[in-house]
Amino acid sequence: MSSSFKYVYICSKVFTFVMAVTIAFLTYIRLDSTLPWNVNITFTDWKNALVQKRCNDTKFPSQLNTEGNWGVVDVNETIYVISAYYVLERERVFIIGTKPFFEVSVICQLWYTSFKDNRRHVQQTLANVVAPIGATAYNFTSTIYECKVQTTEKQPEYVSLVMASCEIPRNLLKVRDASKPDGYQRRFTVCLSPVFKYDNIFQMVEWVELNRILGAEKFVFYNYSTGVNVNNAIEYYVKLGLIDVIQWNLPFPDIERNIEYFAQKAAINDCIFRNKNVSEFIVNIDKDEYIIPHSNDIITWSQLIDKFNKNYAGYVVRHSFFRLDWKLKNQNFSEKRFAEKYNLVTLTHFEHEKKIWPPNHRSKYFARAEVVEFGNVHEIPRGRIFIVPPELALVHHYRNIGKPEDHDKVIDFTVLVKYGDNLSKHVQKTWKALSIV
Repeated sequence: MSSSFKYVYICSKVFTFVMAVTIAFLTYIRLDSTLPWNVNITFTDWKNALVQKRCNDTKFPSQLNTEGNWGVVDVNETIYVISAYYVLERERVFIIGTKPFFEVSVICQLWYTSFKDNRRHVQQTLANVVAPIGATAYNFTSTIYECKVQTTEKQPEYVSLVMASCEIPRNLLKVRDASKPDGYQRRFTVCLSPVFKYDNIFQMVEWVELNRILGAEKFVFYNYSTGVNVNNAIEYYVKLGLIDVIQWNLPFPDIERNIEYFAQKAAINDCIFRNKNVSEFIVNIDKDEYIIPHSNDIITWSQLIDKFNKNYAGYVVRHSFFRLDWKLKNQNFSEKRFAEKYNLVTLTHFEHEKKIWPPNHRSKYFARAEVVEFGNVHEIPRGRIFIVPPELALVHHYRNIGKPEDHDKVIDFTVLVKYGDNLSKHVQKTWKALSIV
């Protein structure tokens, strides 16, 4: 071995050793400066020490974060949180938020109030990132942080995420209960992903009324921005108790470039956890989509779901495009004049592409709230999933898409035959009420 090579070899060994010691030391300092210095300490020991650490000097935050006020976690403002939910069966608090695409390490601070002296105290645990990331073309992604609680005897009242042990938090979230109830208030809740500059009131009224006929009992709207016409319709439905509105004020500049579809996955999972203890099923569909039963003996979602085994986390329904640039001519039916006046696309467009997309590609789903862990836009990533045969149900997606010269189409009068008359009556009643508004 030459002297120069030997010198390089020794230097590389020394550099590797110094880096290893530095990383270990920084990790030690980050978690807890009071931990015993022991080269044999395990990760479990670190976690236990973190939990047992009493943060007597950590101040309870004065400002509570809500849907309209995202909470920042770090000084660089790259991690945000929006809502928190406690699930007793899983002994965890789940925090909905966002993160940058690189890996992050954060700590949960769970806040309790003592029965003895009515004073607040905090327990710490390492957070686990449990949701999959989205498209890598963006700087940030929606995510879920998971915090294991140390006792199930009492639910944490609040939670904060911090970067270091006993750090004074920059955020505070009220912990909502999402545990399994003795009985559900409703069977189907529909979640609408964030809408942006949305003012198509004809589409909205049709979407709400047809979904009500199918079985929807509550709608949760995630509203980034809507026009005055849609706002009037929303106010009408809010007064009826049919719509809950979550004002989705994202904290990022240049939102369309920074995070995927206005943090769509954060909204989907917030809706799932928000309704876990009140709704048996969470339905994920967009404002131009409908889950339509196709079997002759099935009219409603309840009748559809009851056909299947109950031991599933979700039921995925496959998808096909009903092209708005296709329109059958010379079709006469009793609802036609009314349908054209109020631009009811489901009663004026009866042709879909022959292609039925495979499961998890543009499909939508019914999530069983009791067992679903979290959801993506077109799939449920974990749990036992049932793929609904397209002859039983199909996602009707009404939009312009595909090649204009494509003529491979299927004529489908399912909505007209099953729901046309009822839908026309529902829409007419709503428009009379809206005209008064």
